[in-house]
Amino acid sequence: AGYRAARVAGAAEPLPAEALVVPLVAPGTGAAMPERLVLADPLRPDAPLPREDAEAVELIAQLMAAALAARRREARLAELLDQVLAAQERERAHVARELHDGVAQLATAALRRIELAALESGTPDAERAAGLTRELVGELRRIIAGMRPT
Repeated sequence: AGYRAARVAGAAEPLPAEALVVPLVAPGTGAAMPERLVLADPLRPDAPLPREDAEAVELIAQLMAAALAARRREARLAELLDQVLAAQERERAHVARELHDGVAQLATAALRRIELAALESGTPDAERAAGLTRELVGELRRIIAGMRPT
C-alpha cells in the first residue's frame, strides 16, 4: 500500500508522523477495537493512497479485527472454563467432606454396633447385616476417594 512498515498499535500508543491509521472494526460488530492498524514510513509521502490499495487495507484491517476479536473471545472462554472447573472442584471437595464427616462416620459407627451385636448373638442375620454394613462403608470410602483423588 506504499508504506514500508505496518503494525497494530494500542489506542494510547504514540503514532509516527505521516502514518496512515486505520481503525480495526470486527465485521458484524460495528464497534472499533482498542487497537489500530498503523502504516508508517510512506514510500512516497506526497502521493495519495490509490483507491484499490485503500480498499485492500480496509479489508486487511477487518480481517485483523476479526482475528483479534476471536482471540479475545477464546481467552474469555478459557477464563470462564477455568472458573467453572474451579467451582466444580470446590463443590466436589465440599460433597466429599460432607460424605466423609457425616454419612461415612454414621455408617462406620453403625457397623461397629452391628459387629458387637453379631458377636453377642452369633445369628446369621446379624452376620449378614454386619457384612452389608461393611460393604456400605467400603462403597462410601470408594465414592469419597473418587471425588477427591489423591
